[in-house]
Amino acid sequence: MDAPTLSVHELNSIAQAALREAFPSEVWVRGEVQKCRVMGSGHTYFSLVEKASTRDGVQATIDCVLWAGNARRIANALRETPGGKLTEGTEVRIRGRLDVYPVTGRMQFVMSRIDPLFTVGAMAQRREQVMRALSADGLLDRNAAIRLPMLPLRVALITSVDSAAYADFVHELTAAPFAWRLRVVDTLVQGRSASRSIARAISSAEHHAPDVIVLVRGGGAQTDLAAFDSDVVGRAIARCSIPVFTGIGHETDRSVADEVAHSSFKTPTACAQELVAIVRAVAARNEQVWARIRQLAVTHLDRSDAALENHGRLVRRSVLVHLAREEGRVGEGHRRLRRAALEAPNRAQSRLERRSGRVREVGRSRLQAESVHLEHTYARLARVPARLGPLLDRLDHQEAQVRALDPRRILARGYSLTRGEDGALVRAAGDAPPGSRLVTELAEGVVTSRVESHTEAGVDDPAPQEQQR
Repeated sequence: MDAPTLSVHELNSIAQAALREAFPSEVWVRGEVQKCRVMGSGHTYFSLVEKASTRDGVQATIDCVLWAGNARRIANALRETPGGKLTEGTEVRIRGRLDVYPVTGRMQFVMSRIDPLFTVGAMAQRREQVMRALSADGLLDRNAAIRLPMLPLRVALITSVDSAAYADFVHELTAAPFAWRLRVVDTLVQGRSASRSIARAISSAEHHAPDVIVLVRGGGAQTDLAAFDSDVVGRAIARCSIPVFTGIGHETDRSVADEVAHSSFKTPTACAQELVAIVRAVAARNEQVWARIRQLAVTHLDRSDAALENHGRLVRRSVLVHLAREEGRVGEGHRRLRRAALEAPNRAQSRLERRSGRVREVGRSRLQAESVHLEHTYARLARVPARLGPLLDRLDHQEAQVRALDPRRILARGYSLTRGEDGALVRAAGDAPPGSRLVTELAEGVVTSRVESHTEAGVDDPAPQEQQR
């Protein structure tokens, strides 16, 4: 007989019955909530994941469902335990049964109860592990040791821009009359990816070198704030080179982010108020310093005025004394000058008479000497004509000889002088070869010519022709 053939629905029903027989009662299962979706019907669907040892690795997963009827009861149980909540990324311990849905054949875990204390305890245990690791690496007090600028007006705000935390912080900050320079870095503050998103936001804010970085989030259940207890966020804050302020609305304990930050506050508003108080205190100190400077300046000016007035009196007294002395000296000088002015003409007249006498004596002596010299000169000149007669006769004879030998007298009778290019006289035809240039001096003027040919003495050829230029 052939084996029976089952329909799909029959197969799924048999599997369902087998599971109920294998697990006749509900069991407790622990894992991390992922892909949590609340439907409009009130049913909640999520996956329960067992993480592997590697980061973000998944070792096993199972689909879970929380029917709307049980969801209200579980929500009431979670509200009775501070910090407990069924949300993305939360580690939970839940009770339920395995079941197969015959229509789809999908196996799922039907949740009926939750252990809120397990969730809170797991979070506390994980937080403690993170704190021990940060302490071992010397990171707990690293950011707190960074010196906050005296006037932290450049603020980098890390939060979700759509949140009430953003609105509260910005309202409180901008209500103060100071020149804030606010840079907002939008980030996730809840959910599975919130930790890495916050760490990236801190790195981005640090790149712009503000005076302070502020990380804020509104209140919520402890499970909603799990990102702020992560190792990733703790190390990002601790290693940041800029002071980090936190304003996270915790219900009870401080988060890891609060522990490693430079300063932490209960709410975003309190965080903004602290920044305003710091700047206001600096402004108040500046006002006090300026008031003290004004007071010291006024005191110094008063003392200087008194000292100046005293010095003025001393100078005035000294000037009067010196003026009196100088008036006495001027009067004495005036009297001396007057006596000297009266005596000077008499002394000058005496000196003039003495010098006039000496001048007359010197002039008389020199006139006598010049008269004797002139008499001797006249005597010598009287003897000159007798000596010049024969000399003048010889000069007349020599002048006649020079005139008789003057070449111009010869030229005037029709003769000429011919010189070559070198200025030497041409005395024979051989002294002027063909092509040479000749200069002929006449009684009146000069003729320049060039030799074309010539005939030696004794030859009957025609005489050389000369071209005038």
